[in-house]
Amino acid sequence: MGEESPAPAPAVEVPSYFVCPISLEIMRDPVTLSTGITYDRESIERWVFTDGHGECPVTKQRLAPADREPTPNHTLRRLIQGWCAVHAVERFPTPRPPVDAARVAAIVDAARPLLREQEEALMAPLRELADIVAESDRNRRCVQGAPGVVEFLLSVVKEHGSVGVDATSAKPLGSSQEETTCGAVQDSAKASSAEEAALSILHSLKLSEESFKRVLEGSGGEDFLETMACVLRRPSYLSRMQGIHLLKSALPAMPPARLTSASAALVDGVVRVVADRLSAKAVKVVLHVLYRLCPWNRNRVKAVDSGAVSALVRLLLDEGCGGDRRACELAVVATTTSAATRRGAWRWWHTRRGSRRWRVRRRGCPPRAPRAPCARCTP
Repeated sequence: MGEESPAPAPAVEVPSYFVCPISLEIMRDPVTLSTGITYDRESIERWVFTDGHGECPVTKQRLAPADREPTPNHTLRRLIQGWCAVHAVERFPTPRPPVDAARVAAIVDAARPLLREQEEALMAPLRELADIVAESDRNRRCVQGAPGVVEFLLSVVKEHGSVGVDATSAKPLGSSQEETTCGAVQDSAKASSAEEAALSILHSLKLSEESFKRVLEGSGGEDFLETMACVLRRPSYLSRMQGIHLLKSALPAMPPARLTSASAALVDGVVRVVADRLSAKAVKVVLHVLYRLCPWNRNRVKAVDSGAVSALVRLLLDEGCGGDRRACELAVVATTTSAATRRGAWRWWHTRRGSRRWRVRRRGCPPRAPRAPCARCTP
């Protein structure tokens, strides 16, 4: 007779008050709301701050803004750790205390005098800020709300960017690196310069519209668009990717008077992202940006002069926006908006990449347009 297999070990029953009501798993960092219900910190912070729920998940009681910050339950955490040690359940370390605004302010105050020094001196505080942001959503909100942090990061981008260098390191549409380079917090570890590290932190902060309004109204917002124009013309692929995402998030917070005065350099940098086909995600983002910039005629003229119509039509005809229906719709809308001028219609007519359907005919022109535009279609 063969050897009998050992009997399976009986399952360990976890006490109900060790389990988070949201995740239904053992709580690693138990915290208690003002309603008296205890949750795991990561789960309840995602419920309240990320998902935007304003009530307690169990009691359905509304939470006032001042009552949404949970209180650590150290006694229950020690009980859970002791129980895990006795029953040979996976142990977990004591969580680090959340960062406070005083520590963030101290890091920024210590790094601000280094702005005009060599960028190697700034890499240490920037990496420290990146580690704080990556640790938890609560730390990210703390850094986002700390006064002066966003302005400091924008100053780093302005001071340590390679101004005046054209972008030449574009990657093909649909690059396999686009998902890992578009907004991951770990980009700060890959950053080879202070500018890239600061842009990665700004992108990972996920700044709200109110945060952008505060920055644009302060001293740091006067040259925000000029700084973004320089970023979009730099050779760093990572900087351009992060810059276009940051610009898209900032546009809803800008007053129309600021948008109508967008510089030709900014519009040219935006168009270059489409022409260079950085990635499918970057192209979709830049189409949103063009749509927000081009309702005003002066911006349309700048976009046409930068080659927006030709770049958008070629994007539709050559690549089909990577097969993305939403991107194709955005490209059509952006092309129509940019070409809503006499000069844009003329450029659109002249973009003949194997298809005659894109010829634009104004009222009064012959049904079949000749090889050259008529006098009414010529700008």
